[in-house]
Amino acid sequence: MQISYNWLNSYIDIPCEPKELKYFLTMAGLEVEEMFYQGEGLDKIITGEIIGIKDHENADNLKVCQVDCGENKRQIVCGASNIAENLKVAVALPGSRLPGGLKIEETELRGVKSSGMICSADELGLKEERQSGIMELPEEVEAGDLLVEALLLNDYTYKLDLTPNYARCLGHLGVAREVRGLSDETLEINWPELLPEDDGKTFQAATPEVEIQDPDLCQRYTCRLIEDVEIKASPLWMQRRLEAAGIRPINNIVDITNYVMLEYNQPLHAFDYDNINGRKIIVRRANPGERLITLDDEKRQLTPEVLVIADREKPVGLAGVMGGANTEVTESTGRVLLEAASFDAVNVRRTAKKYGLSSESSHRFERKIDITAVAEASRRACYLLERYAGGKITEEMVDCYPEPCEKKKLQLETDRVNNFLGVEIAGEEMSDMLTGLGFEADMKDDSRIAVSIPGFRRDVDGEADLIEEIARVYGYNNIPYTRPASAEPGGRNPEQKASLKINRILRGQGLEEVKNFSLRPKDDNLTDYLQDYYKFYLAVTEGKSRSSREDSFESNFKNSIVKLKNPLSQAFSRMRISLLPGLIEVLSLNSRKQVKDMSIYETGRVFVSRGERNRPVETDKIGLASMGAAYDPWNLSAPDYFYLKGAVENLLDKLEIDSWSWQRIKLDIFHPGRVADLKFKNKRVGVLGELHPDVIEEFKLPARTSAVELDKKLIYQAAGYEKISYQQIPRFPSISRDLALLISEDIPARDVIEAVEEAASDILISTEIFDFYQGEQIPEGRKSLALNMVFQDYNKTLKEEEVEKQVDNIIEVLEDEFQAKIRGK
Repeated sequence: MQISYNWLNSYIDIPCEPKELKYFLTMAGLEVEEMFYQGEGLDKIITGEIIGIKDHENADNLKVCQVDCGENKRQIVCGASNIAENLKVAVALPGSRLPGGLKIEETELRGVKSSGMICSADELGLKEERQSGIMELPEEVEAGDLLVEALLLNDYTYKLDLTPNYARCLGHLGVAREVRGLSDETLEINWPELLPEDDGKTFQAATPEVEIQDPDLCQRYTCRLIEDVEIKASPLWMQRRLEAAGIRPINNIVDITNYVMLEYNQPLHAFDYDNINGRKIIVRRANPGERLITLDDEKRQLTPEVLVIADREKPVGLAGVMGGANTEVTESTGRVLLEAASFDAVNVRRTAKKYGLSSESSHRFERKIDITAVAEASRRACYLLERYAGGKITEEMVDCYPEPCEKKKLQLETDRVNNFLGVEIAGEEMSDMLTGLGFEADMKDDSRIAVSIPGFRRDVDGEADLIEEIARVYGYNNIPYTRPASAEPGGRNPEQKASLKINRILRGQGLEEVKNFSLRPKDDNLTDYLQDYYKFYLAVTEGKSRSSREDSFESNFKNSIVKLKNPLSQAFSRMRISLLPGLIEVLSLNSRKQVKDMSIYETGRVFVSRGERNRPVETDKIGLASMGAAYDPWNLSAPDYFYLKGAVENLLDKLEIDSWSWQRIKLDIFHPGRVADLKFKNKRVGVLGELHPDVIEEFKLPARTSAVELDKKLIYQAAGYEKISYQQIPRFPSISRDLALLISEDIPARDVIEAVEEAASDILISTEIFDFYQGEQIPEGRKSLALNMVFQDYNKTLKEEEVEKQVDNIIEVLEDEFQAKIRGK
C-alpha cells in the first residue's frame, strides 16, 4: 500500500513534516518500507512557452526556439518533432541537472547558441520508456513556474508494509484516523464531499433489479445508475494522487472508482450498463461450463465454487476480483452502473488464487472491508462522477442488504487495562484514546467503559484488542520495563555447562563430533556382537553386578530393545541401545572411501525397554572411536586403544575426577585381551576396548580399531571442576627422581602409581610412567616400568636426605606388595 503525503494532508492537518511522518507511522504500527519524493531531481526544472520557432541555419533536423521562461526569454535549440508555437514545455536552465545525472550548460549547437534544454518526459524520469518528442504541458500552466508545482509533483509517497490486522489502513481515511488517534494534538478529519441523500439534480430512471442468490458469499450489494457520462481524462490532481498510490490513470470513470477505493478501502466497479441484459444484476455461483473473459483478456473456465456477478444471460464479472471484458467501460460508454458491495473474504481469496488474479480489489476483500461504509463510498463516487464526468445520477440507489450488520459492543475494565500494561491511565483518558481511533467509548462509571466497535475495525474481537489499542496510543516506548518477580536471569544450567566442557575437551584432543540417528534397523548386523555388551550395559544402567543379570537377560534380550509401533521404515524401527553401532558404521563408511585414519566422538541418548506399559530408560552417553592412529608410545601394536585411553584419562583429569581405575573384563564385541571397564568409586562408568577381529573384518575396518562408551550422567556427577581452588606459586625448587622396576605383567600400571602415592608423604606432587618395555633381557611373564617422581615442599627447600628417605620407603612398599625388583640396584 502506498499513500501520498499531500492526499493525506487534505483530510487532516498532519502535525509533522514529511520525513517525520515516516517515523510517526512506523511507531503507530504502519511500518514504512520506503519513502520517496515525487519530484526527485526536478526542483530546478521550470515551465516555459514556445513563442517563436525558426529553422537552424546549419542543420535540417534542428529548430531554434524562443522560449518564454517567465522573467526572461531564452533561445534554445531543439530537434523534437512535436515542437509548436504556444506549446507549454518543461525547460532545464543552464546549471541544472536532470534526474539521470546530465548537467545542462549554455552551449552552441552547430554554431547557434542554446541556453538550456526543452525536456521529454523520459529525460525527466516521469516515463520509463523512451519518448518520441518533448513533454507537452497543460495549457493552464503559467510560464516560469516550477515544474514540480505545475504538475503537482511536490509530494512524498510512503510505501507501507501492512499486516492483515491493519487492513483499515488500505485507504487514506483509515490512515488519517490513525494519525488523529495517535497524535498528541487535537485534530479533526475533513471528510470527503458526498452526493447528498436527496439531490435535486438526481432524476428517475429505470433502476436495475438486484438479486443475491447466495447471501453467505455476498452480505451486501449496492448499485446506482449514472447516465450521460463523458469519458475523458481525469483531472491532473486525481491522476497525481493515483500515481503516488501506485495506480496508473486510465480515464475519469475508472480513475474515480480507484480513487474512492484508495480513500475508503472500498473496492468499486463500473459496468457499461448498455451491455447488461435484462436490467438485472444477479449475484450467484457460476454454473458448470460457463466462461468469462476478464478485463485482462484472459478466458476463464468457471466452476460452482466461484461467485460471479451476472445479468439474466451471462456472467459479467468475478465477484470481488475482476470485471468482465463484455461490460468494460470504453470511450463509447454513455451509461454506467456503479457497483459497491461486500463479498466473503474466504471465497474471494480462493477465486483469486484459483485464477492467479491478485487485484487491488481482491487484496482488500480478502482482509474484510467495512460493510457499513459501502453506501457512503458509493455516494462519494457518485459525487465525483457528477462533477468530473458530467453524469446524471439516478434518484435511487439499490441497496440489497439481507442481514444488516449490528455494531459489536464490549465492556472494558480500566483496572484490568492498567494491570495488564503495568501503567496508570485514568478511565477518561482511555475513553479519549479510543474515541480518537474511531471507537464509540462511553464511561459507565469510574472503572468501566462501554465500547462500540465501528465497522472498519473488523480486527477487534475482544478486550485484549482494545487494550492493545490503548497501548499503541499511550506509546509502547512509554511503558516501563519491569521483570516479573519470579523470573530468573537466563543462562546454562550445570549439566549444559558440563556438556559444553566435555565437547571442548574432546575436540581439543583431535576428535571430530558426529551425529547419528537414534533409530536402528530391524535387522541390525551388529546385534550378534553387541548382546554380551548389552548385558554389561544393563548392569551399568541398573547399578547391579553383571552376574545378577546374566541368566534372566539371555532369554529376554530382544525384549530390552525399544521397538516402534508404527515405524516409517524397517530401517528405522528400533531405538538404539548403544552409541557404538553408529560410531562403528561411521568409521566403516569412511574406511570404504579410503579414509585411513579417523577419530570421532558422539554424545547422545540410548534407550532400554522396560515393558510396553513402562517408559523406556533413557541414558545420556559419550561414545569415542578411532581407527588408523599412527603413534604407538608403548610399542604394543595398539595405538588406537591407547589413544582413546589417553583421551578418556585427559577428560577425567580436566573434569577433576579422582579415584578412577581400569579393570580388565571380557566382552564379545571387543578383543579378548584389550578391553577394560572404567570404574569410579566402585561404580561402572563405561568400557574401552579394541574391536574384535571378526567385527573389524566384517565392517572392513583397519586393524586395531578401538571404541569407548561412557555414562555421561555418572561422569557429570563425579566431576569436581566447578569447585575452584587456588594454590600459591611455589617459591622453592622441586627434586625429580626416576625409578625403573620389574613387576609381573599382570599387575596394572595404575595399581603401581596408587601404591607409590600412598607410600609417599605430601611432598610427592607428581608420579608418571614414562617408559614400558617387554622383550630381551626381561624375564618371561615380567615387564619393565619406568617412573618419574617429583618432590616439592611449599614451605622450604628440600634436602637430599628427605627425598632419599621417601624413595626408599616407596621401594620398600613396591617390593612388599608387587615383589618388584628395582633395576640398576
